[in-house]
Formats: sequence, structure tokens, C-alpha cells
Amino acid sequence: MAFEDEHGGMRRIDQDFSKEDYRFKAKIISSEYKEQITSLINQYDFSQSCKIQLMNIVNVAFDPNAMLARNESVLPRKLSLQIAMNLAVVAMDESDVQNAGLINAMNAIEDAFGDFVSRSIGGKERDNITKQEISSNSHQSYSGLPQDQQQERRGFRLPGRGG
Repeated sequence: MAFEDEHGGMRRIDQDFSKEDYRFKAKIISSEYKEQITSLINQYDFSQSCKIQLMNIVNVAFDPNAMLARNESVLPRKLSLQIAMNLAVVAMDESDVQNAGLINAMNAIEDAFGDFVSRSIGGKERDNITKQEISSNSHQSYSGLPQDQQQERRGFRLPGRGG
């Protein structure tokens, strides 16, 4: 997932974290589809209002929360996306509706969204991230033997001499 930084450039969400495990988790729930579809939309000669409508749909559809949801089926999510795209056509110029690139862009959004949101079926993605967090925390919490026990056992001890 990309967003605009303070300098106006685009940056993926997984580049915001300094710890590697957080970058990995952010990368899991981010999507390269959004960047590719944005590039596709910008390549066509659409009006500004058409581009805004399509980009709003892309921003909402490829939000990481969509993947972290617990969906029993992706069909309702896909139908909601189709409704949003059909309503967006009303706000577009006639030249946009006549442009063959609009069908191409809308199909790309719909196909990519199906793959993206399919990871949310049954909450698989959320559960995987939770399992990784628990596993990571349990490995980090082990600190070995307490220092006083390690120091007591150092050195050679003769039997019968307090050892």
C-alpha cells in the first residue's frame, strides 16, 4: 500500500517501520495491485473527475483493513465494489464512458480486488499475523538462566568443601 509522504512522493506503508518484523507484517497486508492500477489509470486519457472517481475506489478497495476483515465470502465485497464502480460512471464525462480504457481499468480493479480480498476469507490473514506475533513474543521473552545461578556454578568445586 502506498501513500503520500511529507514531500509529495509516494511511499509504501512497509517502509515506515524500522523493525524488520513490523516491516514484514506491513508488507503482508499491503498490496502492489494499488500501485499497478494507479499506473494503469494514469496511462489513459481520462478526465480529471474520472481519475478522481477511480482512484477513490482503488484507495477504499485496497485498504489493508479489507484484507484483515473476517469475511465468510468475498461475493458481498465484490458486489459492493461493482456498485461503487457503476455509481462512479454517473460522475464521469461521456468521453470517459466511451473510452475503451475505462472497461480495461474497471476490469483490472475488479480482478485484482478479488485476489486481494480473498485472503480475508475466514479471517486467515488476521489469524496468521496474530500467530506470528504470539510466536515472536514467546521467543523474545526467554532470557536464559538468571545471572546469580550462572555465577554460582562457575569454577571447579571439590566434593565435601561446600560445593
